[in-house]
Amino acid sequence: MKKILSLIIIGILASSNLFGQINIDILSILERKNFYEFKKFADSLVNKDKIGRHRWTFLRDLTSNFQEGIFIFENNIFGNTNYLQNKIDYFQVNIISSNERIVFYNLGLSKKEESNGKWKNYLQSIIIFKNNELYDSLANSFKMIFNSALDSNDLFLNEFMYGHSCGFGGHIKPFGREKLNEWVKQKNKTELLSWLTSANTEKQFYAIEGLLRLRKEDFILTEFEKKIIKFIIKKEGTIQTCNGCTFGTEPIKSYKKFFKL
Repeated sequence: MKKILSLIIIGILASSNLFGQINIDILSILERKNFYEFKKFADSLVNKDKIGRHRWTFLRDLTSNFQEGIFIFENNIFGNTNYLQNKIDYFQVNIISSNERIVFYNLGLSKKEESNGKWKNYLQSIIIFKNNELYDSLANSFKMIFNSALDSNDLFLNEFMYGHSCGFGGHIKPFGREKLNEWVKQKNKTELLSWLTSANTEKQFYAIEGLLRLRKEDFILTEFEKKIIKFIIKKEGTIQTCNGCTFGTEPIKSYKKFFKL
């Protein structure tokens, strides 16, 4: 019944002006719930693209056998040869996988909204899938590694950057950097540990940095805390970074040399 409903949804979207051929291809692949197939197709779009219209925001380990990723792709609805006259939409796939199996995905339109004078991205969902059994396995795996419950609010945070200063001239400190400095000044190990056991890798990096700074002030790291840090810095995948006006991603493992236990 679910498969029939999914096929009906794909058919409706295919007949609308909202979806182009790339979108239909991605929908069809997602319906087959095979992550290797999805990644192969997504990577092929990235490799053919010369101007960054299709990209992985990040793809990385959550636990030993589960990955989290965000893939963004552009849809040129009318296919006009004059690119500037076309209607361009940006679509986003939030995805969790376990080896070849897709655990969860949320396909939607990437939108912006103003909040308190600032523009923020949000996802206008079109179709969502969740394998409850595999998602429960993810939650159990996360609990075993971090001794903390998996908070879904820490998944797919595509505007949380790890860095020292961002924006024009490097005058803006990322939110995570501000909290890190605040907690280190307060010697607040509890808050740092809450970020160390977050599902968000950028928060984990700020926590590691803060805990290592506190250790220089004679704070002791337990063996379990050291074990978590070692797991984090050995994860496969990328972290979102900022340095002045430059925003991008870096391999998680490239920071191992900076976080010495």
